[in-house]
Amino acid sequence: MNMASNHLKPSQEEQDCYYLGLPSKPKLVARSSSDTEPWQLKMDDEHPVLKGIYPVGDHPILGKLEDKEFLRQMAAALRPAESTDPLEWNTMDLVRIGDSDKRSENRVIIWLAVAPDSTTFETAYNAIARAKKVLVEAGGDLSDVDIEIREAVCENAASTPVQPVDFGFIHRYPTLTSTIGQSVAWERTPGREGSLTCFVDLIKEKGGPRIKAALMSRHVAFRNDAPGYQYAARAGEPKQYVIMPGGATLDKITKEADRDVKFWNHNLNHPVEQQQAKAVATSIHNLSLAATRRLGHMLLAPPRTEGSTVCFPMVDYLPDYLVVELEPTRFGDEYNGLTNVVYIGPVSPAHLHAINAGLIDLADCFHPPQDGFLRLNGVMSLAEIKSPTARTDDTNQLRVGKLGNKTNLT
Repeated sequence: MNMASNHLKPSQEEQDCYYLGLPSKPKLVARSSSDTEPWQLKMDDEHPVLKGIYPVGDHPILGKLEDKEFLRQMAAALRPAESTDPLEWNTMDLVRIGDSDKRSENRVIIWLAVAPDSTTFETAYNAIARAKKVLVEAGGDLSDVDIEIREAVCENAASTPVQPVDFGFIHRYPTLTSTIGQSVAWERTPGREGSLTCFVDLIKEKGGPRIKAALMSRHVAFRNDAPGYQYAARAGEPKQYVIMPGGATLDKITKEADRDVKFWNHNLNHPVEQQQAKAVATSIHNLSLAATRRLGHMLLAPPRTEGSTVCFPMVDYLPDYLVVELEPTRFGDEYNGLTNVVYIGPVSPAHLHAINAGLIDLADCFHPPQDGFLRLNGVMSLAEIKSPTARTDDTNQLRVGKLGNKTNLT
């Protein structure tokens, strides 16, 4: 059934200017809101109002990304088996696009891309109408979700490289760097966040080369915590990507970066800081699409079966880890020399005194690095774990440090 109508077809001006302000300058093909919101170029003081692209943040549509039946129906709507003219889309993103300073006021968009000059308006709009019907029938508060199709050249996904660990704004945005402890999430559930635990070198196949990988908690990606459930990547199946940072963290630092830009714009005597703030904000905005934040793809998550360790044979534990094979483009020049570095920042004398309270020998005390980067090396011996040598007035202790988002260094 042809649901397209000529009066809904975007004019040449709308096709070229609808996404005015977006860095990639995409060309509109069709949109679901064309029947209720006729387009006209918004002006402010004789200048066109520019749009921005932002992460979705908290929204009911994110829950649907785990609903296999919803995803099946959406795929069938875009490419129905009986159709002689299916939509040949190449990428799909979930974003907010709009011109409001308040992110939550910008519409949530299921944003599809097709190759330039490959798709007619009729084909695109018919696919949108079928997909919109799936959204309506899914229930929940999805009424503010639009579907739009634009032209784009599809290339192999390349993540935005991390910033060097010593870049000037690390105290505000360590999640833009390769330091560990950062926010990570499964690409399909960006609002369900965990922490990047550490980097490891491992051999994926016997006799094969070493690869770079990361560890994170498996329960962040999988809600199925049944004892026997496990995951292993298989050849020929779509890769399951982990992104860094997660959606909520990205939304938070995007707002902070925009505030930094506004602050320095009002302090005209600081041109260097202005340029740095704008560069950081640009880097963060470039992470709006999930594909640009890909840390790597899931490789292995063992079953959560109870076991024991060599150190503590009488203590049961549940393995809770996921191995992620790293995406080289995400780390750029740092990939080959990747090490485990934690940015702890400056530690005040009072804070340091509290951390080392009770320890007798100076050698057992924690000595923070002068540059704020704690570099992890080697492993602790089993003997030290079983019988700690650090002495206090009352007993020997094994003290473990933790860097929390709210508690900082403890």
